[in-house]
Amino acid sequence: MSDTAANETAWVYCEEKAFSGASPWLLVQPYLTADKRRSLLAVSALLNELWLLPDGVSETSIGINKLHWWQQQLSAPLPRQGGHPVLAVLAQVSARPQLPISPLATLMQSLQQQMEQQSYATVDHLWDDCVMLGSAAAELSMTLVDGDSDDTLLPMGALRYFMTILGRISTAADNSAPWPVPLSLQARHQLNREQARRHPEQLSPMLSDLLADIEQRLASGWPPAGMRVGNGRHLLLAAVLDQRRLQRLRRNPALLRQPRRRPWNLAAAWAVWRRARVYPLP
Repeated sequence: MSDTAANETAWVYCEEKAFSGASPWLLVQPYLTADKRRSLLAVSALLNELWLLPDGVSETSIGINKLHWWQQQLSAPLPRQGGHPVLAVLAQVSARPQLPISPLATLMQSLQQQMEQQSYATVDHLWDDCVMLGSAAAELSMTLVDGDSDDTLLPMGALRYFMTILGRISTAADNSAPWPVPLSLQARHQLNREQARRHPEQLSPMLSDLLADIEQRLASGWPPAGMRVGNGRHLLLAAVLDQRRLQRLRRNPALLRQPRRRPWNLAAAWAVWRRARVYPLP
């Protein structure tokens, strides 16, 4: 395969990863410059690879070994040709030969802790994980897309990661992957994974409680209207779609077990456009 063909294949691979499932990035892209769109595509594909590691393995040790492989690859100078397509694309969009160490180290450490612990005792523990992982991912994303990060937008990363957890609640009920429903919620609703597998309709009340709790935690995390957003604008606009999906699922949790619909319908596009006007560029 020629270098040009390999490059095109790498970009196609990253597009499939970045835009999979209920990803919000397709609607967010028009509000970014061409360079930032390319960087967003690369870092979103990377986060998709890392966040979904627990879902694609039969044993925790396998997932941790895969995580260590990624850690080694991302700690070294990025290869512009050959190797994993995500690494090749990251090398093309990054202004530096290596990714920023601090958010990457936090992200990797938090992912390993999550895979090792297997479950959450309470909603507080689940949300702490979302804040830790999501904030590190948001910082990494802003650094690659914008060149710097904005701490006021880190809660948007927590919401983005929670949406990944939410999808795992449905799929992991039917397989051997760790089920991320907090044990306190399972006890309150007298529902474990085996019961949820046999009677999926009983999952809805428990999910409603979880989603209502998360909505309350997010209520105070939004930047004030009119704030001029430069760095992290993509996170703020993506959060519009994540918040819409969160509200819809709270009203009808059964939607979680249905095939995910693309979020880029007319109503969603309108919501992103309105948010872009509320938070203008500097």
